[in-house]
Amino acid sequence: MKEDILTTPNPSLGRRGAKSLSLKGGVRGGLLFVCLFLINTAVFAQKDSILDTNHYQPKGIFLKKQAKIGENITYILTFRYPKDLQVLFPDTNYNFSPFELKQKRIFTTKTDKKTNLSLDSVIYELNTFDLREKQILDLPIFYYFEGDSIKVNAENDTITLLKVAPTLENAGKNPENSLEKQLKSNLQHLPLRQQVNYPYFVGGFLAILLFLWIVWRFSGKWFKMQFKLFQQKRRYDNFKDSFNKDMARIRVNKRVKDIENALSIWKKYLDNMENKPFTSYTSKEITQIINEPNLLESLSSIDKAIYGQIIDENLDKNLVYLKDLAKVRYIIKQKQIRGINEGIRN
Repeated sequence: MKEDILTTPNPSLGRRGAKSLSLKGGVRGGLLFVCLFLINTAVFAQKDSILDTNHYQPKGIFLKKQAKIGENITYILTFRYPKDLQVLFPDTNYNFSPFELKQKRIFTTKTDKKTNLSLDSVIYELNTFDLREKQILDLPIFYYFEGDSIKVNAENDTITLLKVAPTLENAGKNPENSLEKQLKSNLQHLPLRQQVNYPYFVGGFLAILLFLWIVWRFSGKWFKMQFKLFQQKRRYDNFKDSFNKDMARIRVNKRVKDIENALSIWKKYLDNMENKPFTSYTSKEITQIINEPNLLESLSSIDKAIYGQIIDENLDKNLVYLKDLAKVRYIIKQKQIRGINEGIRN
Protein backbone atom coordinates (compact mmCIF):
# COMPACT_ATOMS: atom_id res chain seq x y z
CA MET A 1 0.00 0.00 0.00
CA LYS A 2 2.77 2.33 0.90
CA GLU A 3 4.37 1.49 -2.38
CA ASP A 4 1.24 2.53 -4.24
CA ILE A 5 1.14 5.84 -2.46
CA LEU A 6 4.72 6.47 -3.31
CA THR A 7 4.49 5.35 -6.88
CA THR A 8 0.94 6.41 -7.90
CA PRO A 9 -0.21 10.05 -7.96
CA ASN A 10 -2.99 10.95 -5.54
CA PRO A 11 -6.29 11.18 -7.50
CA SER A 12 -7.31 14.11 -5.38
CA LEU A 13 -4.40 16.15 -6.70
CA GLY A 14 -5.64 16.08 -10.23
CA ARG A 15 -3.53 16.69 -13.28
CA ARG A 16 -1.95 19.77 -11.84
CA GLY A 17 -0.77 17.99 -8.74
CA ALA A 18 0.58 15.08 -10.75
CA LYS A 19 2.52 17.43 -12.95
CA SER A 20 3.96 19.21 -9.93
CA LEU A 21 5.06 15.92 -8.38
CA SER A 22 6.66 14.84 -11.60
CA LEU A 23 8.69 18.05 -11.78
CA LYS A 24 9.86 17.65 -8.21
CA GLY A 25 11.03 14.09 -8.96
CA GLY A 26 13.02 15.29 -11.97
CA VAL A 27 14.69 18.03 -9.97
CA ARG A 28 15.66 15.55 -7.27
CA GLY A 29 17.19 13.18 -9.86
CA GLY A 30 19.16 15.99 -11.46
CA LEU A 31 20.47 17.18 -8.11
CA LEU A 32 21.53 13.62 -7.29
CA PHE A 33 23.45 13.30 -10.58
CA VAL A 34 25.18 16.64 -10.08
CA CYS A 35 26.20 15.66 -6.53
CA LEU A 36 27.64 12.35 -7.72
CA PHE A 37 29.55 14.10 -10.52
CA LEU A 38 31.00 16.69 -8.15
CA ILE A 39 32.01 14.05 -5.62
CA ASN A 40 33.64 11.96 -8.34
CA THR A 41 35.40 15.00 -9.77
CA ALA A 42 36.62 16.00 -6.33
CA VAL A 43 38.09 12.53 -5.81
CA PHE A 44 40.00 12.62 -9.09
CA ALA A 45 41.00 16.22 -8.55
CA GLN A 46 42.35 15.28 -5.16
CA LYS A 47 44.36 12.47 -6.72
CA ASP A 48 45.80 14.65 -9.49
CA SER A 49 46.56 17.56 -7.23
CA ILE A 50 48.02 15.69 -4.28
CA LEU A 51 51.12 17.90 -4.71
CA ASP A 52 50.44 21.60 -5.09
CA THR A 53 52.79 22.54 -7.91
CA ASN A 54 52.40 26.23 -7.06
CA HIS A 55 54.23 25.62 -3.80
CA TYR A 56 56.23 22.50 -4.67
CA GLN A 57 57.85 22.80 -8.08
CA PRO A 58 61.38 21.70 -9.03
CA LYS A 59 63.83 24.37 -10.11
CA GLY A 60 66.38 23.82 -12.85
CA ILE A 61 68.95 26.34 -14.07
CA PHE A 62 72.10 26.48 -16.18
CA LEU A 63 75.10 27.94 -14.34
CA LYS A 64 76.05 29.87 -17.46
CA LYS A 65 73.82 31.07 -20.26
CA GLN A 66 76.28 30.64 -23.15
CA ALA A 67 78.36 27.67 -24.28
CA LYS A 68 80.31 26.29 -27.23
CA ILE A 69 79.74 23.01 -29.02
CA GLY A 70 81.12 20.13 -26.95
CA GLU A 71 81.86 22.37 -23.96
CA ASN A 72 80.95 21.25 -20.45
CA ILE A 73 77.61 22.65 -19.32
CA THR A 74 76.48 22.53 -15.68
CA TYR A 75 72.75 22.20 -14.95
CA ILE A 76 71.43 22.21 -11.35
CA LEU A 77 68.07 20.65 -10.47
CA THR A 78 66.65 21.18 -6.95
CA PHE A 79 63.34 20.22 -5.36
CA ARG A 80 61.85 21.05 -1.95
CA TYR A 81 58.94 18.78 -0.95
CA PRO A 82 57.15 17.22 2.06
CA LYS A 83 59.51 14.80 3.73
CA ASP A 84 57.14 11.79 3.51
CA LEU A 85 57.03 11.96 -0.29
CA GLN A 86 59.08 9.52 -2.39
CA VAL A 87 60.88 11.46 -5.11
CA LEU A 88 62.99 10.35 -8.09
CA PHE A 89 65.30 12.50 -10.21
CA PRO A 90 66.26 11.76 -13.87
CA ASP A 91 69.07 9.22 -14.11
CA THR A 92 71.43 8.15 -16.89
CA ASN A 93 68.63 6.40 -18.80
CA TYR A 94 66.66 9.63 -19.20
CA ASN A 95 66.67 11.41 -22.56
CA PHE A 96 68.39 14.77 -22.05
CA SER A 97 68.02 15.78 -25.72
CA PRO A 98 69.36 18.02 -27.23
CA PHE A 99 72.02 17.56 -24.56
CA GLU A 100 74.14 14.53 -23.67
CA LEU A 101 74.81 13.51 -20.10
CA LYS A 102 78.46 13.13 -19.10
CA GLN A 103 78.07 12.64 -15.35
CA LYS A 104 75.92 13.62 -12.40
CA ARG A 105 76.54 14.42 -8.75
CA ILE A 106 73.93 13.64 -6.12
CA PHE A 107 73.80 15.44 -2.78
CA THR A 108 72.42 14.07 0.49
CA THR A 109 68.81 14.94 1.30
CA LYS A 110 68.46 17.74 3.83
CA THR A 111 65.28 18.00 5.93
CA ASP A 112 64.11 21.07 7.85
CA LYS A 113 62.62 19.91 11.17
CA LYS A 114 60.57 23.09 11.57
CA THR A 115 58.82 22.96 8.19
CA ASN A 116 59.09 19.15 7.66
CA LEU A 117 60.31 19.85 4.14
CA SER A 118 63.14 17.95 2.44
CA LEU A 119 65.55 19.37 -0.13
CA ASP A 120 67.20 17.27 -2.85
CA SER A 121 69.80 18.58 -5.32
CA VAL A 122 71.49 17.03 -8.35
CA ILE A 123 74.17 18.59 -10.57
CA TYR A 124 74.23 17.33 -14.17
CA GLU A 125 77.33 17.77 -16.33
CA LEU A 126 76.12 18.02 -19.94
CA ASN A 127 77.40 18.90 -23.37
CA THR A 128 75.72 19.46 -26.70
CA PHE A 129 76.56 19.00 -30.35
CA ASP A 130 73.29 20.40 -31.61
CA LEU A 131 73.72 23.43 -33.88
CA ARG A 132 70.58 25.29 -32.83
CA GLU A 133 71.34 28.69 -31.34
CA LYS A 134 68.80 28.47 -28.48
CA GLN A 135 68.57 25.17 -26.59
CA ILE A 136 66.01 24.54 -23.86
CA LEU A 137 65.96 22.06 -21.01
CA ASP A 138 63.18 21.40 -18.46
CA LEU A 139 63.98 18.31 -16.45
CA PRO A 140 61.18 16.70 -14.45
CA ILE A 141 61.01 14.97 -11.10
CA PHE A 142 58.76 11.99 -10.34
CA TYR A 143 56.92 11.19 -7.13
CA TYR A 144 54.79 8.21 -6.08
CA PHE A 145 51.14 8.46 -5.12
CA GLU A 146 48.83 5.45 -4.68
CA GLY A 147 51.05 3.25 -6.86
CA ASP A 148 51.35 5.77 -9.69
CA SER A 149 54.41 7.77 -10.78
CA ILE A 150 53.48 11.43 -11.27
CA LYS A 151 55.70 13.74 -13.31
CA VAL A 152 56.35 17.39 -12.41
CA ASN A 153 58.49 19.49 -14.75
CA ALA A 154 60.77 22.32 -13.70
CA GLU A 155 60.49 25.64 -15.43
CA ASN A 156 62.54 25.52 -18.60
CA ASP A 157 65.86 27.28 -18.84
CA THR A 158 67.63 28.33 -22.04
CA ILE A 159 71.28 28.35 -23.06
CA THR A 160 72.72 30.12 -26.10
CA LEU A 161 75.16 28.38 -28.42
CA LEU A 162 78.23 30.48 -29.26
CA LYS A 163 79.45 30.49 -32.85
CA VAL A 164 83.22 30.44 -33.13
CA ALA A 165 83.68 29.67 -36.84
CA PRO A 166 84.18 32.60 -39.25
CA THR A 167 81.20 33.50 -41.43
CA LEU A 168 80.76 34.78 -44.96
CA GLU A 169 79.07 38.02 -43.95
CA ASN A 170 79.73 40.92 -46.29
CA ALA A 171 81.84 38.67 -48.50
CA GLY A 172 80.27 40.13 -51.62
CA LYS A 173 80.87 43.72 -50.61
CA ASN A 174 84.37 43.30 -49.27
CA PRO A 175 86.38 40.31 -50.57
CA GLU A 176 88.88 40.77 -47.76
CA ASN A 177 86.24 39.49 -45.29
CA SER A 178 85.62 36.26 -47.21
CA LEU A 179 86.11 32.94 -45.52
CA GLU A 180 89.03 32.11 -47.81
CA LYS A 181 90.87 35.24 -46.62
CA GLN A 182 90.19 34.53 -42.95
CA LEU A 183 91.35 30.91 -43.01
CA LYS A 184 94.91 29.83 -43.69
CA SER A 185 95.70 26.37 -45.04
CA ASN A 186 98.25 24.25 -43.26
CA LEU A 187 99.12 20.93 -44.86
CA GLN A 188 102.00 20.01 -42.56
CA HIS A 189 101.74 16.62 -40.91
CA LEU A 190 101.43 16.63 -37.16
CA PRO A 191 103.80 14.22 -35.40
CA LEU A 192 102.04 11.38 -33.62
CA ARG A 193 103.49 9.65 -30.62
CA GLN A 194 104.18 6.03 -31.36
CA GLN A 195 102.29 3.66 -29.12
CA VAL A 196 102.86 -0.02 -28.59
CA ASN A 197 99.91 -2.23 -29.35
CA TYR A 198 100.57 -4.58 -26.46
CA PRO A 199 97.93 -7.24 -27.31
CA TYR A 200 99.34 -7.64 -30.83
CA PHE A 201 102.92 -7.45 -29.53
CA VAL A 202 102.35 -10.18 -26.94
CA GLY A 203 100.38 -12.28 -29.41
CA GLY A 204 103.12 -12.01 -32.03
CA PHE A 205 105.82 -12.84 -29.48
CA LEU A 206 103.92 -15.94 -28.33
CA ALA A 207 103.35 -17.00 -31.95
CA ILE A 208 107.09 -16.73 -32.64
CA LEU A 209 107.89 -18.78 -29.54
CA LEU A 210 105.37 -21.42 -30.59
CA PHE A 211 106.86 -21.56 -34.09
CA LEU A 212 110.40 -21.90 -32.74
CA TRP A 213 109.30 -24.64 -30.33
CA ILE A 214 107.67 -26.61 -33.16
CA VAL A 215 110.76 -26.22 -35.35
CA TRP A 216 113.03 -27.27 -32.48
CA ARG A 217 110.76 -30.15 -31.54
CA PHE A 218 110.89 -31.72 -34.99
CA SER A 219 114.22 -30.39 -36.32
CA GLY A 220 116.25 -29.61 -33.20
CA LYS A 221 118.68 -32.50 -33.65
CA TRP A 222 119.38 -31.49 -37.23
CA PHE A 223 120.07 -27.91 -36.16
CA LYS A 224 122.44 -29.14 -33.45
CA MET A 225 124.34 -31.19 -36.00
CA GLN A 226 124.59 -28.26 -38.41
CA PHE A 227 125.83 -25.99 -35.63
CA LYS A 228 128.58 -28.44 -34.63
CA LEU A 229 129.66 -28.86 -38.26
CA PHE A 230 129.80 -25.10 -38.63
CA GLN A 231 131.97 -24.80 -35.52
CA GLN A 232 134.36 -27.47 -36.75
CA LYS A 233 134.68 -25.84 -40.18
CA ARG A 234 135.35 -22.41 -38.69
CA ARG A 235 138.06 -23.83 -36.39
CA TYR A 236 139.69 -25.72 -39.25
CA ASP A 237 139.70 -22.65 -41.52
CA ASN A 238 141.30 -20.54 -38.75
CA PHE A 239 143.92 -23.24 -38.12
CA LYS A 240 144.73 -23.57 -41.83
CA ASP A 241 145.18 -19.80 -42.30
CA SER A 242 147.44 -19.42 -39.25
CA PHE A 243 149.49 -22.53 -40.05
CA ASN A 244 150.02 -21.48 -43.68
CA LYS A 245 151.28 -18.05 -42.55
CA ASP A 246 153.82 -19.66 -40.20
CA MET A 247 154.95 -22.08 -42.95
CA ALA A 248 155.51 -19.15 -45.30
CA ARG A 249 157.68 -17.38 -42.72
CA ILE A 250 159.63 -20.58 -41.96
CA ARG A 251 160.42 -21.10 -45.66
CA VAL A 252 161.89 -17.61 -45.83
CA ASN A 253 163.60 -17.15 -42.44
CA LYS A 254 163.75 -20.63 -40.90
CA ARG A 255 163.48 -19.16 -37.42
CA VAL A 256 163.01 -21.49 -34.45
CA LYS A 257 160.35 -19.20 -33.01
CA ASP A 258 158.16 -19.60 -36.10
CA ILE A 259 158.64 -23.42 -36.06
CA GLU A 260 157.64 -23.56 -32.39
CA ASN A 261 154.59 -21.36 -33.06
CA ALA A 262 153.46 -23.60 -35.97
CA LEU A 263 153.68 -26.73 -33.79
CA SER A 264 151.76 -24.97 -31.00
CA ILE A 265 148.97 -24.00 -33.44
CA TRP A 266 148.73 -27.61 -34.64
CA LYS A 267 148.48 -28.97 -31.07
CA LYS A 268 145.87 -26.40 -30.03
CA TYR A 269 143.71 -27.28 -33.02
CA LEU A 270 143.81 -30.99 -32.12
CA ASP A 271 143.14 -30.04 -28.49
CA ASN A 272 139.87 -28.26 -29.40
CA MET A 273 138.77 -30.88 -31.91
CA GLU A 274 139.54 -34.01 -29.90
CA ASN A 275 138.83 -32.55 -26.42
CA LYS A 276 142.22 -33.85 -25.22
CA PRO A 277 145.21 -31.88 -23.83
CA PHE A 278 147.51 -32.25 -26.85
CA THR A 279 149.36 -29.07 -25.90
CA SER A 280 150.73 -30.80 -22.80
CA TYR A 281 151.57 -34.10 -24.55
CA THR A 282 155.01 -35.06 -25.78
CA SER A 283 155.54 -36.24 -29.31
CA LYS A 284 155.62 -39.88 -28.17
CA GLU A 285 152.32 -39.48 -26.25
CA ILE A 286 150.67 -37.92 -29.30
CA THR A 287 151.68 -40.88 -31.50
CA GLN A 288 150.14 -43.24 -28.94
CA ILE A 289 146.78 -41.45 -29.33
CA ILE A 290 146.97 -40.87 -33.10
CA ASN A 291 148.26 -44.02 -34.66
CA GLU A 292 149.50 -42.68 -37.99
CA PRO A 293 152.61 -43.75 -39.94
CA ASN A 294 155.44 -41.22 -40.22
CA LEU A 295 153.88 -39.06 -37.45
CA LEU A 296 156.63 -39.84 -34.94
CA GLU A 297 159.31 -39.14 -37.54
CA SER A 298 157.79 -35.77 -38.45
CA LEU A 299 157.38 -34.70 -34.83
CA SER A 300 160.92 -35.76 -33.96
CA SER A 301 162.32 -33.73 -36.87
CA ILE A 302 160.41 -30.66 -35.71
CA ASP A 303 161.52 -31.19 -32.07
CA LYS A 304 165.18 -31.29 -33.22
CA ALA A 305 164.67 -28.00 -35.02
CA ILE A 306 163.10 -26.39 -31.94
CA TYR A 307 165.22 -27.78 -29.11
CA GLY A 308 168.47 -28.69 -30.94
CA GLN A 309 168.25 -25.99 -33.62
CA ILE A 310 168.96 -28.71 -36.20
CA ILE A 311 166.95 -27.81 -39.27
CA ASP A 312 167.10 -30.47 -41.96
CA GLU A 313 165.85 -30.31 -45.52
CA ASN A 314 162.71 -32.35 -44.69
CA LEU A 315 161.33 -29.71 -42.29
CA ASP A 316 158.92 -28.24 -44.82
CA LYS A 317 157.76 -31.74 -45.81
CA ASN A 318 157.13 -32.62 -42.16
CA LEU A 319 155.11 -29.44 -41.58
CA VAL A 320 152.97 -30.21 -44.65
CA TYR A 321 152.46 -33.71 -43.24
CA LEU A 322 151.10 -32.23 -39.96
CA LYS A 323 148.74 -29.93 -41.90
CA ASP A 324 147.43 -32.82 -44.00
CA LEU A 325 146.99 -34.95 -40.88
CA ALA A 326 144.93 -32.16 -39.29
CA LYS A 327 142.71 -32.13 -42.40
CA VAL A 328 142.22 -35.89 -42.16
CA ARG A 329 141.27 -35.60 -38.48
CA TYR A 330 138.84 -32.78 -39.40
CA ILE A 331 137.12 -35.00 -42.02
CA ILE A 332 136.89 -37.87 -39.52
CA LYS A 333 135.34 -35.51 -36.95
CA GLN A 334 132.73 -34.37 -39.45
CA LYS A 335 131.78 -37.98 -40.19
CA GLN A 336 131.51 -38.69 -36.48
CA ILE A 337 129.14 -35.73 -35.96
CA ARG A 338 126.91 -36.78 -38.86
CA GLY A 339 126.99 -40.42 -37.82
CA ILE A 340 126.03 -39.70 -34.20
CA ASN A 341 123.10 -37.48 -35.17
CA GLU A 342 121.87 -39.83 -37.86
CA GLY A 343 122.01 -42.69 -35.40
CA ILE A 344 119.96 -40.71 -32.86
CA ARG A 345 117.49 -39.68 -35.51
CA ASN A 346 116.91 -43.28 -36.49
